[in-house]
Amino acid sequence: MVSSRRTAVLFAFVAVAALLLIPILADENSGELADAGDVTVASPGYDLSLNAGDAYSFNLIVNNKTSVVYEITLDVSDSDNLVALFDNGKSMISVDLEGSGYRNVPLTINVDRFAGSVTENLRITMTCTNTVSGTESSVLLTVPIQISSQLASDNQFNKILGEFRNPLPYPLNTPAFTAALSFLLWMGISFLIIGGIFIVVRKLFSEDRKKHLEEIRKDVSWLVFLAIVIYGISGALGIAGVDGYYVALSLSISSIVYIILGAIITWRVYRIAIPQLFSKIGDDIEGLDSTLIPLFSMLGKITIATVAFASILAALGFNLVAILTGAGILGLALSLGAQNSLNQFFSGMTLLLTRPIREGDLVKMKDHTAILRVKRIGMMNTVFHSWENEEVVVMPNSLVASSVITNMSSKNRAYRILIFVGVAHGTDLAHAMRLMREVAYDHPNIIKDGTFDTPDTRVIEFAEFDVRLRLTAYVDNVENYGSISAQIRLAIYDKFKENGIKLSVPEMEVRLS
Repeated sequence: MVSSRRTAVLFAFVAVAALLLIPILADENSGELADAGDVTVASPGYDLSLNAGDAYSFNLIVNNKTSVVYEITLDVSDSDNLVALFDNGKSMISVDLEGSGYRNVPLTINVDRFAGSVTENLRITMTCTNTVSGTESSVLLTVPIQISSQLASDNQFNKILGEFRNPLPYPLNTPAFTAALSFLLWMGISFLIIGGIFIVVRKLFSEDRKKHLEEIRKDVSWLVFLAIVIYGISGALGIAGVDGYYVALSLSISSIVYIILGAIITWRVYRIAIPQLFSKIGDDIEGLDSTLIPLFSMLGKITIATVAFASILAALGFNLVAILTGAGILGLALSLGAQNSLNQFFSGMTLLLTRPIREGDLVKMKDHTAILRVKRIGMMNTVFHSWENEEVVVMPNSLVASSVITNMSSKNRAYRILIFVGVAHGTDLAHAMRLMREVAYDHPNIIKDGTFDTPDTRVIEFAEFDVRLRLTAYVDNVENYGSISAQIRLAIYDKFKENGIKLSVPEMEVRLS
């Protein structure tokens, strides 16, 4: 029993000692320590290295080495590159610290995004007030913070191209001259790079495609040169030792200009390359030809512009996730309010991709009796020309896509015509049909080479006043089938007249009683 009691007392003593040693251990491991006599304040036990634009939080450890309650006031001083705030959002905070106790006080440091690569000393003043005697004591804690910045010109200051020491004598070794010399060297390097790339590529291209390469070179070279010029200006500012704010401003402007130039270069290369791509693979892939170039050009333009716009927003610091979320909600609202327009648009996409009809085709539509010629397939509407009465017909793409369409000229220009003739009862039908075939064979626009069915005739009906005969033949051009049909009817009439074939004439016998 006594042994158990001693063990419990020993355990309690060890626990109390451990609690008392925690602040001491914290002091011993701290990076910086300031002693105000009865109270100490310490920073973390590691070096603080931050990048420009970063925010970092850590705890200050305040330790009361006496049994008296102290009122502690901590006041942190800002610098040109640092802003420090406690968890109350202010640069000053007051706390009560019990005797033989310690406390962690959170502190957040914000580094200016235009800061250079320097070491800043964060100054924290601690004022301790003894709540029993009222005496005060103060101490200053200095915490060194190493700041690294991409805007700093320390590593490239007064160096040619930001890499090599300037060996020229004064005044040719001044930062301003070194920056100007570096800018001119960048211009020369840009000419060499552009020229070298096109010389190498020309050797890889065949003779028939060098003209397209030359077209790309004329469109792209000045844009690439302008991009290198902008890079040279930003680099020259760092070499000259210009303030980080102006270097950052130059980089921000440069990034936006780079995005715009990249979009322009991409579009111009795409615009030149897409016809070449279609001409190369159009013969190998069915349905892929130059009529799709406008569609793919439009899709490419929309894609490039969208990516460029999103990149510019990201470069300006906008939250793309929030923008995309808002765009999705806005798109849903617009889709609900513009269902008809969206239906027209996607129907137009379907017509352009599947292409049941093409510009120049002659078509018949289920709900339209006239023959129509396709003039233009747009994204919202399709424009037809009425072949019979010279009218322009504009139809919404949704109506065109959902209609039953007979394409009279999709595969070839041939078209079958039907000529109906009624002859009188008692006529030699075999002779009449032979004469009809002769007329068809004699016409120069009737196909007779066997590629399509040759002209043929048949008896189709014994009517009340006549016998109905039909001539079937294929004309070589669908666009002329009307005039050819008229010419054949006239020729059959003359042929029948020459050979004594009578056409039917309705007769009525009337008897009077």
